[in-house]
Amino acid sequence: MVATEANLQLIAMLLRIDTDADTLKIIRAYVSAAESWLRNAGVEPDYGDGLYTNVVAAYVGQQYDDPEGGAAKAGDVTLTAMTEQLRLAQAAKRQTGGDAP
Repeated sequence: MVATEANLQLIAMLLRIDTDADTLKIIRAYVSAAESWLRNAGVEPDYGDGLYTNVVAAYVGQQYDDPEGGAAKAGDVTLTAMTEQLRLAQAAKRQTGGDAP
């Protein structure tokens, strides 16, 4: 599932970023990278899951604030931990037929 326009607007709102056409292009690129990053970590796209949306927003916010990718920040650990939680939750849902917490 690729982020819809509504998903992009929600992520921008969560990050308190004013959106114009150019900023939305940047956000769209970062969202696409976040989706790829999560997919590579074994997480399925699911914008219906608040945690998934928050992980994407956290990734976008980190990239938007530091596009040069400077020194590692404490937020890096948070993204990794959130991604692992998502991956495990999705695996549990697959095993239980979608009823896992």
